[in-house]
Amino acid sequence: VGVNVTDTMAFHRLCATLKNELKPTVERKVEYVESLAISYFYKFFLALQPSLPPNLVSAAQPWLTRTVSHGSQSYQLHPDEAPVGEYMPKLTAIKQTSGEAQYVDDIPAPAFCLHGAFVKSTQANAKIVSIDATQALAMQGVRAFYSHKDIDPARNYWLEDPGDKRRLFAIDTVGFWGQPVGMIVADTQAHADMAAKHVVVHYSDIKTGIYDLDDAITQKSFWPVPMPPTTKGDAAKAIQDAPHKVKGSVSCGAQYHFHMETQTCLAQMDQESIMTLYHATQMPPFVQEQVAKVIGMSDADVVVEVRRCGGGYGGKLTNSVLGGVAAAFATHKLGLPVKMVFDLNTNMEMVGNRHPIRADYEAGFDTNGKLLGITTNAYLNSGQGYSDGLFTASSLVTNLDGCYNCPNWYIDVKFCKTNIAPNTACRGPGWVPSTLIIEHIMNHVGNSLNKPLYSIKEANFYKKGDTSPTGDQLKYWDIDTIWSQLMASSDFTKRITQLNAYNAANKWRKKGISVVPVKFGVDWAGSEFTCLVDVYPDGSVAIGTGGIEIGQGLHTKVAQVVARMLKCPISMCTVMPFNTRVNNLPSEATGGSITSELCGMAAMNTCDMINEQLKPVRAMMPAGYTWKELVAKAFSMGTIMSAKNESHTPSNNACGSKAYNSYSAAVSEVELDVLTGETEITRVDILFDGGYSLNPAVDIGQVEGAFTMGIGYYLSEEHLYNKNGKLFNNGTWEYKPPSALDIPLALNVALLKNHPNTVGFMSSKCQGEPPMCCSVSVMFAVEDALKASLMERGAEAPGSYTSLDGPATVDKITNAAQLKYTEFHLK
Repeated sequence: VGVNVTDTMAFHRLCATLKNELKPTVERKVEYVESLAISYFYKFFLALQPSLPPNLVSAAQPWLTRTVSHGSQSYQLHPDEAPVGEYMPKLTAIKQTSGEAQYVDDIPAPAFCLHGAFVKSTQANAKIVSIDATQALAMQGVRAFYSHKDIDPARNYWLEDPGDKRRLFAIDTVGFWGQPVGMIVADTQAHADMAAKHVVVHYSDIKTGIYDLDDAITQKSFWPVPMPPTTKGDAAKAIQDAPHKVKGSVSCGAQYHFHMETQTCLAQMDQESIMTLYHATQMPPFVQEQVAKVIGMSDADVVVEVRRCGGGYGGKLTNSVLGGVAAAFATHKLGLPVKMVFDLNTNMEMVGNRHPIRADYEAGFDTNGKLLGITTNAYLNSGQGYSDGLFTASSLVTNLDGCYNCPNWYIDVKFCKTNIAPNTACRGPGWVPSTLIIEHIMNHVGNSLNKPLYSIKEANFYKKGDTSPTGDQLKYWDIDTIWSQLMASSDFTKRITQLNAYNAANKWRKKGISVVPVKFGVDWAGSEFTCLVDVYPDGSVAIGTGGIEIGQGLHTKVAQVVARMLKCPISMCTVMPFNTRVNNLPSEATGGSITSELCGMAAMNTCDMINEQLKPVRAMMPAGYTWKELVAKAFSMGTIMSAKNESHTPSNNACGSKAYNSYSAAVSEVELDVLTGETEITRVDILFDGGYSLNPAVDIGQVEGAFTMGIGYYLSEEHLYNKNGKLFNNGTWEYKPPSALDIPLALNVALLKNHPNTVGFMSSKCQGEPPMCCSVSVMFAVEDALKASLMERGAEAPGSYTSLDGPATVDKITNAAQLKYTEFHLK
């Protein structure tokens, strides 16, 4: 009362009073809450001003004003290969979007079906004294409770990797909050879930756990994994002798897979004592094997069937085994069908996420920014099991060089043992964080020299024929082409000038831009997939493929290949569910972005066998015959119209440790509200090398989806644990994947034209995971906008680098902005 609302000094006194009186009641991020309150107080005062200087007008405007998003798609068709290469939606797209597509939980429950729910530990590092299920067993609908006492100790493992055995039910200790200590079986899922919460577990020797990487590194809590460092040249000496050097650390947290379908399985026994599991899994053969071990049956008597998964992203690889084993165990015990559907909280707490990572680095370079040597010590937060991190670490090492030629390297990876659920693969494991690390290093180099970051990157690009730190020769190299085309199509340098003008005219709104090139090594070696094709007398074609449809369009692409090879209408092709008994062994796990192309390869090889049988039949057909007429004639002659074959994947990759490299680049532009840390992605341009796309509609959708998933990883999806090890944000109220208002206002995606992959299947390249590496450009664009504010306010000197760790949430951004209310002026 009585304050002159146009008086800046009076406003500052009010800010001081407000700061002293603020008593945030939140458990965490207290500093951000205080800062945000003062920032909004400032915005309120700006809105009260009779007039404002032009550079303050935007700070007073509402943030949530957004136009309708839009975008463009550019691609090349190859009509000679139709229907391969056609732009067509997924065959089941209408069923999926209308809700008609059947997932495991949609399967009508068989008679007398029961439902299972895990009893989860409520401590992260303790001994189990006793487990009392008396109260739970008395609750409505409860049929049974099982713990380690009900299973042979030798079979109480759902994973048995050497050195990393994971028990189905904990025995005497628990290592993370949410670890299964028992299982309730009831007449409904709701009754099972409720009863599981009423099983009383008593603990002793409760200790403080280790939950994050920094604590694990400080306490030297590592898994004893024999993974020697990767070296090229002498990095330490090169850095020591370099005229310029930088040293730092970069990290990014976990990421939940957030598939719409959680871990789900329906198990039942038939009259012949065959155990059948209808399971949402990316690796049915492994589920089959582990279930057989736990319940003491032969592999042949366990059948796993998968029609589709409601998303996977790696979360339904190893960790899908847990629910399948538990459902089968209860079915085997009771002789009745048992379904397990994890609720979201259980799914987030129990089955692991993307590995959080930290990398400590040092780099040496010359005056022009040319790299001379890099050392990197990387740390993965493996949780209570390391085996799923082996592939992540391997991918990290083989892709850490990115697109840049550095003559001297030292790369070491350690696996941190912490008291959280064992982490696992998540879309682009190893590849995604490797892009973050190397691009962060390049940004640090460019900032230290006060030179444009894009020019530093260009100066260090590989050339065709160069050799990577792991000894792979780059026989094929497309980045130069992609880079030049994208820089032109995105008007990159012109937009830098425009952004600089905008930033000069706006005090608390800043724009930033970043361009990131990506080299993504694709590994085929050792991966094998099968295909069964049956042609019926009416001309219809049933296809059994060794891969799992997880939303990536695998079934559609395989059907396109079969229709192309047999010269039949694609409308007559039906892809059947995966079934371990019928037709799909041996087949690898679906993952690594390679499944669609290798399943297509298996389909092509299978169709070659059928076409060989059809040769004499085709030779006697009249001109203009139809597919149905050909099939009818073949059956009348007794021709075998069924075949099974494999992909026959080469045992050695064409490019050393890689079958080929996927190349892409992205330009991202963001607008930042410096006062609140809020960001809006105003434009993204992506140029992606998909070779000759098998289906541009599916491939562009994968590019867009992967990039959007990366937006969440780098900006909003944060994992926080309380002091007892409970995951604080185990649901959507606190955990924030990207939503409709987080997608770019303008999203332009182009597939590189006239660049067939000469070593790929039908000249194509994969697309499921590589585009997610491009999304780090969004976080670096935020850094660029932040830098504009810091430089203007004198909070950052030329040659310094204020960086962000992922996810760059609003609180991290405002902390990095170093806001002081004494800078908040009204005129």
